[in-house]
Amino acid sequence: MNIQVIKQAILSSPLERIPEKMRTLLANELPFVDVHTHLFNYKDVPDKFLGVRFPMHANILQWTENILDAIIPWDAEDSLSLLADFIDEINSEHSEEVFQHLCSFYRDDVIFGVLTMDMSIGIEGNVMHEWEMQMEIIKQLRDKHPTRIVPFAAIDPRREDALNKFHQAFAADGPYQFAGLKIYPSLGYVPSHPRMMQMLEICEEKQIPVIAHCSGASVKASSNVLTVEYTELDQDGQQVHKSNEVVLETPQDYSDTFNDPIHWTTVLEAYPNLKLNLAHFGGADQWNAYQVSTIHDTWVDTILGFMEKYPHVYADFSYTMAFPELGAALQTMMTQNKTVRHRTLFGSDYYMLLQEGKYQRMLDDFAGKMGADYMYQIGVHNTHRFLFGIEKEVTTEKKHVLTSKKV
Repeated sequence: MNIQVIKQAILSSPLERIPEKMRTLLANELPFVDVHTHLFNYKDVPDKFLGVRFPMHANILQWTENILDAIIPWDAEDSLSLLADFIDEINSEHSEEVFQHLCSFYRDDVIFGVLTMDMSIGIEGNVMHEWEMQMEIIKQLRDKHPTRIVPFAAIDPRREDALNKFHQAFAADGPYQFAGLKIYPSLGYVPSHPRMMQMLEICEEKQIPVIAHCSGASVKASSNVLTVEYTELDQDGQQVHKSNEVVLETPQDYSDTFNDPIHWTTVLEAYPNLKLNLAHFGGADQWNAYQVSTIHDTWVDTILGFMEKYPHVYADFSYTMAFPELGAALQTMMTQNKTVRHRTLFGSDYYMLLQEGKYQRMLDDFAGKMGADYMYQIGVHNTHRFLFGIEKEVTTEKKHVLTSKKV
């Protein structure tokens, strides 16, 4: 599909691409936003999603959950019990169930950025719900809860019809009218893939927010030999498309080859006003390395450099929020660095981080480390700017923050 045709079919303002009820809410309220959540279940992902071929069948998942939960019955947060919690979510019959679980931890007015999955190109195995079915399920859920859900469409650029799917996802007369684009590079592509560059050109022009996985590669392509298509800019700024074959042996290989934020350099040089959230802020391993690095060569350093150079580069702390000492380090960085203070987003990565602990405890611990002012900053002020282009200052008296229903 012609890129100009797609541009003409997409409304220009982020506020025009959300339900009218949410627009009305945002005009009068300042709801907290968890910008990075998942509602998918076992029907939405290939049966090699967990890295080994595991039949995505409700009865088998339930049996596995029961076994794991029973091994150490006196400890609710041992690693096997936590894996059982994760399996309990992925074994939900419908995304509505996952959504209700997620809502139970928050105030009743919190908005959720919901990220869909497009894994069938990169990961082996059967998928019960292909792309259209998953999009339709989330669309229906958004229509049922129009003030709560901001959906992101995942599109693998290796799809021959990727641009058509982009049109379906975002066009005003299309079937879905989603709000943002989700990118998961370790499935086997880099951000500068030629088709992805076309999609990102539109995202920049139309202010479509982009969320990209930017941490380790626990979820990765099944193949260890991949042809990687990418783009370079010549001395005149023209895009030159290239490709090369890579051999990958470890999860770190996939992480370095695809998820390293340095791979966004070409994209940001070409589209400097792109609204981009480098999710997880590099991840726990990179934050631990950043704490001791003296040469400033970590992914955290790269992301900070992008924030300083480009006006719309953000990073959420999703999943990474599970580690209290890193939450404290982020709070210190926000205090010392105004740019970081205004470009960090609150995201949880629910329910993926259930593998690290009980969600209520992790949420409360993180909110406690941040404090009310910074929770407002990352969960209201910054997220509203990133998702909706809204810049609002409020008085302390009117300020409210998330947080869980127990806080």
